[in-house]
Amino acid sequence: MIKYLVPAFYVAAIALVILSQWNTQNSIRQGSGSPLYRNLMEHPAFIKKGFNPAEILTIPAIEPSVSVETGGEWYLYTSSSPNIITSPLPGLPKRRFLSPFGREAEEFTIIIPVEIDSKFLSYLDANPSVIPGINFAVIGENWEIFMNGTVVRSEIHLDEKGRIKTRRTWRDVYFPVEKGLFTLGTNVLALRIIGDPAYSVTGLLMPSPHYIDDYRIIKGRHHMVLLMVLCGFFGFTGIYYFMLFISLRKKRNCITSISVFFPFFSASMPSADTQ
Repeated sequence: MIKYLVPAFYVAAIALVILSQWNTQNSIRQGSGSPLYRNLMEHPAFIKKGFNPAEILTIPAIEPSVSVETGGEWYLYTSSSPNIITSPLPGLPKRRFLSPFGREAEEFTIIIPVEIDSKFLSYLDANPSVIPGINFAVIGENWEIFMNGTVVRSEIHLDEKGRIKTRRTWRDVYFPVEKGLFTLGTNVLALRIIGDPAYSVTGLLMPSPHYIDDYRIIKGRHHMVLLMVLCGFFGFTGIYYFMLFISLRKKRNCITSISVFFPFFSASMPSADTQ
C-alpha cells in the first residue's frame, strides 16, 4: 500500500497545480472587477516594419474592418495574438520545418489603442495608493514599451553594430506604470520589437491575456506559494530516493521525483518584475 502513496501524491499534486493555473487564467480573462482592468487582446492592434518615435503618439488611420494596407506602412491584425509571424505584414521570411537556424533580427512597431474612461481615472484619484500595472504573458526577443510616448519598460540589448547581443523570450513580464501617463480617451500603448521575424515568440504570444490592471492584483497572481511548496517536496524526495538509489538501486522513484522537480522549479521562478 505504501508503494502507491508517492505516485498517488504526484498525480494529486499535478492535478492541483493544473486546476490552480486554470482558475488563475480564467479569473484573468474574466477580469478582476477593478475599474483598471483592460484585456489588451480585446483591442485592435496595428503593426509596421521599423520604428519611428514620432509615430507612436497617434493611432494609424486604418478602419477596424479593413485587414489590408490602406495608406502608409501600417497593417491591422486580424488575429488576437500580435506576434510577428501571424501578422499581416507581407514578405516576412519563413523558417524551414525543424530548421535550427533563425533569421536576422528585424525591427517592428506594434500599436494597441486602449480606451481609458472616467471610472479608471476617478478610481486612481480616489485611491492614491493604487498604481496601475501591465502584464505580458510572453514577449520576445528585445523590446521597449511606451505609454503615450513615454518609455515604461525597456529590454533592448544591442552591440555597437546594432545587432542583438542578448536574445531572450520573456515570460510573465509585469511592471507598474506611472498613473499620470494615462489620459481620458484613447491612449496609445506602443511596442518596439526587435527579433527574428520567423520566430514564433517575437512580439507577443498569447497563452494567456496581456492586460492592464491594479499592480497589486497583478503582483499577487505571481506569488506561486503552492508551486514553491510542491517544488520543495519534489526536490527533497528526489534527493531522498537518490540516496536510496545509491544504496538499494531503487531507480524509479528517484528519477520520477527529480524529473518532476525541475519543471516545477522553473515554473516557480520569480517573474520579470521591475521592483
